[in-house]
Amino acid sequence: MKKELTKLEKKVLGITGIASGTICIINKACQALATQHIIKYHAPYGHISDIFAIPLLSSIFFSIYKKTNPLTPAFYAAAYTIIEYAGWSGKPDMYDVFSYWAGAGITYAAIALSKERKEKPGMLEKKIEEER
Repeated sequence: MKKELTKLEKKVLGITGIASGTICIINKACQALATQHIIKYHAPYGHISDIFAIPLLSSIFFSIYKKTNPLTPAFYAAAYTIIEYAGWSGKPDMYDVFSYWAGAGITYAAIALSKERKEKPGMLEKKIEEER
């Protein structure tokens, strides 16, 4: 298993979690205001929190267990997809399913960004130059 999260992983995944949580809260507030006819409803309101729920849950998981697991975002997206198709959250919506997997993609991007490069920038160019 992987050791403790690096400082870079903590920063990137922390920012991802905080940003995702903030976006979810703001989106839910917009949905509530639209339901009360205070603001005009827009279709993305129904999917934005679906997209950012996966990065939020994954970031919470990573911070609790102090390591990243590449299966975590896929697990959450698959679980949400099963719930959607089982009808437990109402009528199945393909846009919701797409949103869950888009959220998993955002989480995978955050994980990839949080990996520290083993080589410093420019090292590849130096290696190529040495081989010539």
